[in-house]
Order: sequence, then C-alpha cells, then structure tokens
Amino acid sequence: MKQIVNSQTAPYTSCRTCRCTTCPHLDLCGSCVLYVGGQHSLIRHYRQMVERSGGRFIHHDGGREDKRAKLAKMMGRADAVICPTNHVSHDACLRAKRHCKLQNKPFIAMRSAGVSALARGLAYLATDQGKKE
Repeated sequence: MKQIVNSQTAPYTSCRTCRCTTCPHLDLCGSCVLYVGGQHSLIRHYRQMVERSGGRFIHHDGGREDKRAKLAKMMGRADAVICPTNHVSHDACLRAKRHCKLQNKPFIAMRSAGVSALARGLAYLATDQGKKE
C-alpha cells in the first residue's frame, strides 16, 4: 500500500500508456468518487490521490456543515462512494450506503480517514471487482 500512496505523488499516467509490468498507478477511468466525511485537514490530499488516479473527486463533510439535500445531489453525480466510519455522522454514512445499494454503485466503508485507507479503497475501486458493485 505504501507503494500506491507514494506513486500518487507523481503526475497521473494511465496504465494503458505505462510500459512497466507491475504499474503502481491506479486507473479509475474518470470515475467520480464521493468522499463522505473525513478529516478536514486531509481533504486536499484525498482530492490529489483521486485525481492522480484518473478520477474526479467530490466531498461532503458528512453532516457537520453540509446539509442532507446536498448529500443527495452529490450521490447522484458519484460513480462510487467512500465513507470513513470514524469521521462521519452515522446518518450520512447510512444514507450513502442505502443510496449506493439502490443505485448499484460501489460503497466502501473504511475504518479510518487516513490517506493509506483511501489508497486501499481506491485500489479496490480500480479492480474489476470494485467496478462491478
């Protein structure tokens, strides 16, 4: 996982154009990832990691200042939702989970709001299994 986190500091390179046999870069293929909650001080790092993985990043604070209606609109735009369960309101996380189930979108609940947890979540989304859910 450290390799994935470190690789995200380099500019995005699609694995289709990379010549290495074990490409450390993730390719989210332009998917929009909604991150619900998290640590405010890490949001720019979350954004950089998603964008350097070829995705688009949107963020909802999980119920601190952002309202429920805003969450509903953002979930409609998202292709996948990531929610760190230790830095989000239970209501926001449950709403996101229900929405994803109804819309057949990937939902990843993480135990931590750390950057390495996000790297694991993005690695899963970049797999065929993550794209099917």
